[in-house]
Amino acid sequence: MSGSSKVNRRNLLKAGAGSIGAAGLTGLGLVAVTPRQAQAAANQTGLKPLYSKKSQKASLQSPIFEPLSAVSALPPDNIRALRRLTFGYRPQDLLEFEALGSNFDERLQNYVDAQLAGYQAGYPPTNDPPLTAVLNGTNFSTLDDSLQTLWQERVVAEPDWPDYQYPVVDTRYLTMLRAIHSQWQLAEVLADFWHTHFNVDGNKFEVSPVFVHYDRDVIRPNMLGNFRQMLEAVTKSTAMMRYLDNASNTKYGPNENFAREIQELHTLGAVHSFGFMAEQDIPAASPMAGSATTLPAGLKAGYSETDVRQLTLCLTGWTISNAWSDGLNTGEFIYLADWHETSTKKVLGIDIVNNGQAETTQVLDLLAIHPNTARYVCEKLCKRLISDNPPASIVEAAAVVFNDQWQAADQLSQVVRTIILSPEFKDAANWGQKTKKPFELVIGSARSCGGFTSRLVRPDMSNWQTNLLLGEHFAFSQDMYWQLGNTGNQPFSWATPDGFPDTRQAWLGSTPLVMSWRMLNSLFLNWYPDNPADPNATWHAYFPIDAVAVTRNALSVEQRSARNIVNYWVLQFFGYDSAQPATPQLDAAIRDKLIAFMQQDAFDADVALDLDASGWDNSPSNAYVPHRLQTLVASIAMLPDNLLR
Repeated sequence: MSGSSKVNRRNLLKAGAGSIGAAGLTGLGLVAVTPRQAQAAANQTGLKPLYSKKSQKASLQSPIFEPLSAVSALPPDNIRALRRLTFGYRPQDLLEFEALGSNFDERLQNYVDAQLAGYQAGYPPTNDPPLTAVLNGTNFSTLDDSLQTLWQERVVAEPDWPDYQYPVVDTRYLTMLRAIHSQWQLAEVLADFWHTHFNVDGNKFEVSPVFVHYDRDVIRPNMLGNFRQMLEAVTKSTAMMRYLDNASNTKYGPNENFAREIQELHTLGAVHSFGFMAEQDIPAASPMAGSATTLPAGLKAGYSETDVRQLTLCLTGWTISNAWSDGLNTGEFIYLADWHETSTKKVLGIDIVNNGQAETTQVLDLLAIHPNTARYVCEKLCKRLISDNPPASIVEAAAVVFNDQWQAADQLSQVVRTIILSPEFKDAANWGQKTKKPFELVIGSARSCGGFTSRLVRPDMSNWQTNLLLGEHFAFSQDMYWQLGNTGNQPFSWATPDGFPDTRQAWLGSTPLVMSWRMLNSLFLNWYPDNPADPNATWHAYFPIDAVAVTRNALSVEQRSARNIVNYWVLQFFGYDSAQPATPQLDAAIRDKLIAFMQQDAFDADVALDLDASGWDNSPSNAYVPHRLQTLVASIAMLPDNLLR
């Protein structure tokens, strides 16, 4: 749905700013924290500045916002679970969830089991009708290309920059569509987690051409399976080989990059680093109580700088086929014995058998069986699914399953099931201890609204003006791409191997919040010129999410009062049902502000409004109703309640 009119650029900007201002956020549940008070905490988050050091310094003068500890009433347990285990709550999700059993525990168990058993990796999706439906008509051309095809067409052929980048661009758009439409929402939440855990920067020149393979054939097929298998798949993957430089790790020039990160970030964690401590002084690893796994004799509790160097030597010769290795240039994993260092090695206190390629697989076994790998990985999973400071009881319980089942084909599914079905996950005290990242906030809001009206397509990355000439869908897709970048949370764009931070404080600075709000606002009304080179161009209005059409379909003419419209959209986003006043509700003061804004000059909040009154007429209450409605829904999406999970 779109329209066109000539508008002044200054007025256009005012309209956008006015929409954000109309939300009245300072009165709707956000409190400002003094930047200097929050600086120490922010320094621990790992969030990188988006711009220059100068702008980073200037940002210290801006507030860091915190959602109030109790913005609205605690949502019911069914709704809390869905708001955590999906990218965005929808009333139809609740109906399906409630049909899964007679009580919450039964429903949650059946939901988790169905989600873990039903997901199938691969492309195109074979058992995901909602996702398949929205993929029809898209122009993503690289998603089913094999690794060999990606390598030949995007690396060996040396195409122009846009063609080189399209595999990661296509994967980003597919990820957006999966998060909004896939019926396997838990799998999408976990895919987001594992991409962060095994982070690869898709923008890196060497990685972009093969990123489809990393997402489709490495992360997704393994994320519900076995960690040891996943660890080897990541280690051998072309994307990780190029990102952390093991492709160039040889006995002639050892490269420690991957050997360090696989221990520091992927398995044991920096918390189990013993630095430069001598091997004999590092304590032995203790078997995990409750696990039947027997540890190798002599296994150390953590790693040292010596272990980094020794694992580096084990990894020599693990590389990829390119013009400089074997000359075949297929882009696939290969092992070159001539590049391998054959000296004796010892890692984590264990002598490594001198047998070439198998040296690394032996170390991968040690890392996968290690109880501190179980604790480190499970603590991160608990942080993602429960809170920034998960109770030690659930971390240990999940770690026992991880360690005990380290060879099971469904090890990771068992671990996730343990966490979600735990008393700690169900404990209401842990609700709202997590803040959504910008991607979750924006994409989750789109899911709550039923998806986009505009279609996501791959824009022309070589010339932004071309996309405006191609019309609404290309203009919208280009806008989505760059605006997500402005929030600091564009998928697969974190430069350092630690991945996007997953803490509340990291995403409550003014830059990610304001950029997210701007992006949310633009989803309900946006503009593009039919000729960007013409200062007198006609600007076309379009509605990436057509809140007016959704409201028109949901409410009859007689039902379209300010009160009913607000109640409908609050229900869509949060599950607060005004028709059942005895159940938890949105904060009354916030609801009243929203109703007053939508009501405007109507003498009664229960008077039906004219959704077609797009201009000023004889009835002030009906002035610009569609614009007020668009701003209303954007404001609800910006509420602190929508940040919580």
